[in-house]
Amino acid sequence: MNKLFTLLIINILFATNSILANSSDNNKDEIKKDTIERKWSLKFGGYVEPTVFYDTRQVVSARENSLLLYPERIVKDSLGQDINGNPAFNQLAIGTRVNVLANCPDILKAKTSVFVEADFVGTTDATINTLRLRHSYIKMEWKSNELLIGQYWNPMMATEVFPAVNNTNGGAPFHVFARNPQIRYTQKMDDFKLIATLLSQRDFASSGPEGQSPRYAINAAIPMGDLQFQYAHGKFITGIGSQFKTLKPRLRNAKGYKADETVSSLSAMIFGGYKTEKVDIKLQGLWGQNLSDQLSLGGYVEYLADTLTGAYNYANTSAASAWLDINVKCNKWVQVGIFGGYIKNLGYEKEITHKVAFYGRGENIDNIIRISPRVKLCYQKLALCWEMDYSSAAYGKVDAKGKISDLTPAGNLRNTISAYYYF
Repeated sequence: MNKLFTLLIINILFATNSILANSSDNNKDEIKKDTIERKWSLKFGGYVEPTVFYDTRQVVSARENSLLLYPERIVKDSLGQDINGNPAFNQLAIGTRVNVLANCPDILKAKTSVFVEADFVGTTDATINTLRLRHSYIKMEWKSNELLIGQYWNPMMATEVFPAVNNTNGGAPFHVFARNPQIRYTQKMDDFKLIATLLSQRDFASSGPEGQSPRYAINAAIPMGDLQFQYAHGKFITGIGSQFKTLKPRLRNAKGYKADETVSSLSAMIFGGYKTEKVDIKLQGLWGQNLSDQLSLGGYVEYLADTLTGAYNYANTSAASAWLDINVKCNKWVQVGIFGGYIKNLGYEKEITHKVAFYGRGENIDNIIRISPRVKLCYQKLALCWEMDYSSAAYGKVDAKGKISDLTPAGNLRNTISAYYYF
C-alpha cells in the first residue's frame, strides 16, 4: 500500500506539472505581463533568546530540559520518597537563531528564493551550543503552484495553525514537531490548496535496535509520503492530511540471516483556525502510529515471529491527541494566550507474544494533559514572555495489547521567562 501511495503522489506531481505546462503555453502573453524579472537581494534576520525556567520535578525532555515533553514517572526509594520529585532550574540562550533570505532572479518564470536558518541547540545534548541547521530550502512560486525543495517543517505540523506557545517544544507531544528533508508541491485553486510531499528523516528520526537514527527509513528505500488538502477563506482556515512511512529496523535477524521485515505506519490529522486583528484561535486533532520521530507518543514493538528461523516482526503503537491555542492581542504592547492539550495512548495494533523490545516513546503512559497560560510584553524589537505549564502524565503497567492499567499520575509545574530581541 505504501508503494502505491508513493506512486500516487509522484503521478500527481507529474500530471499537475504537465497540465500547468500546457496552460502556460496557451497564456504566454498573460504570464509575460504579470511576471517581473527580479534581481538578487539578501535579507538577514533572527533573534537572541535568553531563557530561564524552573520545574517542580524531573521531566522527560531534550537539550538540558529546554524542550519539555512531560513529567517523569514516580519512582520511590525504600523510604517511600519520590526520587524524581526533585525540582530543577536552568537558564540557556541556545535558542538564539540567525537566518538569511535570498530573493533570486526568476527561474522558469517562477519567483525564486532560498532560505537558510540555524540556531545553537545542537542535534544532541552533547552538541549543545554548536550551530545546527534548522531550515534550508529552495522555493519556486508560480501564479497557481509552488515547489519547495530542501529541509523544512514536517507537513503534519500545518504551520498555518502553529501553536503560539513560548516553550521550544511547539506544543509537543500533542502537536507533532519535526523538520524533514523534503520535496513539497503545492497546487493553488482559489481558496483551496492541494499539497503533496515526499520526505526523508534527518535530525528528527525514528527509534530502533541501534537507537535513534534515520538509517531505518533509509534502509526501507521508500520515502515518507504526505497528502494534504486546505481551504482558507477570509479569517478562516481548515485542512485535513495523511502521512505514511516505512522503516526497516534490521538487516539481519536473531539467527544472523538476512532480514526483510519492515514496519509501515499511517497518521491523519484535521485542523482549523480563525484569525482577526486581535484574536487568533487554532486547533488540531491527530491520530497516528509510530510518531516518536515527531516528538509524540508512540513507536513500534519488535517480537519474535519464528523461533526456528529467528525472524522478527513488528507492530505499531498508536495515539490520538487534540489541542487548542488561543492568543489575544490586548493592545500593541500586551498579548495573552493559553494552550491546552490531551493525548491518549491507544496501545498496540494487535496482541503481542514473544515481545523482544519496544522502540519509541511513552509505552507505559496512558495519557498526558497540559494547560499552559502565557503573557507577552512587546516594545519595538524587544519582547518579554512569561509562561506557566502544568502537565500531568498517567503511568501504569503495560499488557500484551499495549493497554495501560493501575495508573499513577505524575504532575509538573514549569515557569518560564524568556526575552527576545529581534534583528
